[in-house]
Amino acid sequence: MCYEFGTVGGRDILVQVGELAAAKEDPERGPDVSATPLDQGLQVQRGTFFVHPTSCLRYLTFADGTHLSVTVGFTDNNIGTVDQRAALCTVEEAVFAGLVEHVTTRKAGHYDRGAYLGKFDMCTLMPDPLEVLGPASGLEVIPAPNRHRCIWLNPVDTTEVQLIDEYSAQPTGGTKITIDDQITIVSQSAGYCSLRTIVGATSWPGVYEYAKLRVRVPESIKDPCAFAKTVAAATWPKLP
Repeated sequence: MCYEFGTVGGRDILVQVGELAAAKEDPERGPDVSATPLDQGLQVQRGTFFVHPTSCLRYLTFADGTHLSVTVGFTDNNIGTVDQRAALCTVEEAVFAGLVEHVTTRKAGHYDRGAYLGKFDMCTLMPDPLEVLGPASGLEVIPAPNRHRCIWLNPVDTTEVQLIDEYSAQPTGGTKITIDDQITIVSQSAGYCSLRTIVGATSWPGVYEYAKLRVRVPESIKDPCAFAKTVAAATWPKLP
């Protein structure tokens, strides 16, 4: 993944190119019907689940189903004004256009940024989902092609757990709890819960590297954070 920080309309934003994901991941992706058709088997897609008013997200999908995402979002949870949100998506459109140009006209490669967690295969830091949540969870492990995150996915009910190596300023929202003696920031919305714990500082002033568990559950599970905390309690002790 590649991160860049900036400002739009007086608001701090984070631009993220990546994650690189396998064809089996994000089964709810579908064509962006407003996008200009591409050649070389490339498609522009959107997801139906990861839609949030504080960010703009699209996927560049290759012929084999592997995809790269472009996300531009505010660094806090304030949705801002209509104009600010429109400006956010204007930035995403420009970044996405640059990604398409580079992929279609140049050879794409992979740069290892040498981050702390980025040195590890993230799936080695996750427990076995069947041991933590049992066979009834239906979760299977889907390693990301670049190993910078690990995904558990139930392809039937779309329950999903991701362990992500993330960069961010210290969040202003959320609730602080302690899991495995580590301060953990909890953020929740309908069907979603995110848990983050700092694993180190970065060379960017005020920006930290986090291990982030992002959980999505179906409506029948009323408390996604209880689900997420169970996974975090089994995962945080394995963080290096």
